[in-house]
Amino acid sequence: MISGLVGSLSMGNLSPVLVGGEALFDLISRAVGSGLGSSRNFEKRPGGSPFNIVVGIQRLGIPVAFVGKFGVDQFGEALVDFLKNESIDVTHIVRGPGTKTTVAFVAVDKEGKPEFRFYRDRAADIALREEELIKVQPGVFSIFHFGGTVLAEEPSASAYAWLQLAGKSIANLAAMGSAELASVMRVVNAAAAIVATRVGAAEANPTRKEVEQFLAEHREA
Repeated sequence: MISGLVGSLSMGNLSPVLVGGEALFDLISRAVGSGLGSSRNFEKRPGGSPFNIVVGIQRLGIPVAFVGKFGVDQFGEALVDFLKNESIDVTHIVRGPGTKTTVAFVAVDKEGKPEFRFYRDRAADIALREEELIKVQPGVFSIFHFGGTVLAEEPSASAYAWLQLAGKSIANLAAMGSAELASVMRVVNAAAAIVATRVGAAEANPTRKEVEQFLAEHREA
């Protein structure tokens, strides 16, 4: 049933999904246990919770678009290129002149606790405005997912709230039957289990084939 569900979604039976929120680069310490203060070497990875989600959806074979504001810098260009290489619709990505891409430094301290430090000088992702979303047509999407730290800052919080109100007619998981919803959650949980074994964020998302293989190997008796 799981394989059939994922397969049907990849065949275009579902209208595109729209995902919105922050897009950034994680600079992850390569010295586990050193913490941010003592780390010297960091590995750059594309990320941001919504960014990771949009990549995961696409790799499951579901058509998806991203809506958000990206910095006009080398990092912003790299994020757009990453999405394009994943065959994700970037039509609704806004480029903000004078803005920069958010960077997050991540490390694990000697007690095993994660440490985060965000740098958001003139950050693009939290500078999104309502008037920059007027060309988005919510009705063409089946699901609208948005979230992350952009909902805690203005004007981006109001912009996404406006888009949510404009798309009240968009379907959501609550409209699914219990059996179908359970199947969807099994796929989601399988994808999460695979990601947990890998390094990185967006890049760690599994493909539909990998999810189906995981479910086949862990099928309940």
